[in-house]
Amino acid sequence: GKKKHTMETIIALARNGLCVIVDTMPVEHVVMAPIKDFFTESSLIWIRWLGAFFLPVSAGSVVPLENLSLIKVFIAILQLCAVYYNLIGSFSIPETYKNLKIARRRLQKTTSSTSVKVGLEIATFRAESNLAYGFARLLLGPSFFVLALFTLNMITVTPVEWALLFMQIALAAALWAMTRDLSARRIKANNARLLATANDKDLTQFQDEIFAVIDDLPAE
Repeated sequence: GKKKHTMETIIALARNGLCVIVDTMPVEHVVMAPIKDFFTESSLIWIRWLGAFFLPVSAGSVVPLENLSLIKVFIAILQLCAVYYNLIGSFSIPETYKNLKIARRRLQKTTSSTSVKVGLEIATFRAESNLAYGFARLLLGPSFFVLALFTLNMITVTPVEWALLFMQIALAAALWAMTRDLSARRIKANNARLLATANDKDLTQFQDEIFAVIDDLPAE
């Protein structure tokens, strides 16, 4: 819902802001200090255990986890949040694909008036858009996980290059999804213009199915 998208946007803005700060902040600033400076020796045990747990993944950590700066830890946490939101968003792919097939099949078989076809065209464009967004999220989730591991200095740069490549593919899918959204809005706007300029006879003839299609249109 809107609340989830709002939280996701806030997390993305915070993550990007911290990435800018880590590149511009003086090294002597408190947020650039290693996290071990903020914990007692006994409380560092779980941090060292976490670093040892990821050791097989990293094939040897470049920097021990406890020596990471505090701001990098926050960035990694926000990147892991992005993993969660994107993978959750990709779960809708099977249902969206099913809806797309239904909309396309009905659009091909329909012999109804223009208003019905408009509703089916809009439903098809929006299903295509949602499917592309789901595919983009499916690529972004694992990519952010790789970036989180790199932020924690647990992997080398090679996996990051692949992750960035997948992110570019996800961006292309998202841009294509936007074109589907724009097509749906254009058709809806054109249909509204036709309805506004129709004569009374046309409105009387098609008013029942027109209102039925409008009621079935997905919410913005």
